[in-house]
Amino acid sequence: MSKKDAETPINTTWTKLSKSPSWSSKDRYIYIKTFSETYGNQSADFWSSREVHHIRPRVYGGTNDFNNLMPVLTPNHRLITAWFNNY
Repeated sequence: MSKKDAETPINTTWTKLSKSPSWSSKDRYIYIKTFSETYGNQSADFWSSREVHHIRPRVYGGTNDFNNLMPVLTPNHRLITAWFNNY
């Protein structure tokens, strides 16, 4: 749906920051608004079953920029997050 490339290899030279930049409900709202304007509106059920994933994690210098974000089913996002927590 978003046509974002999930096959690009992860760069393993990222430096971990001492603190992850913030992510708020307002940031999520802005992302969903931009996503809807770009790809069309999704149902409330769609968004209630997904979390917004930072492709490059914030703790590794990722931003809240639209191009660094994508919706991911909540269980899958938790697996990705757990992997990065042990990276």
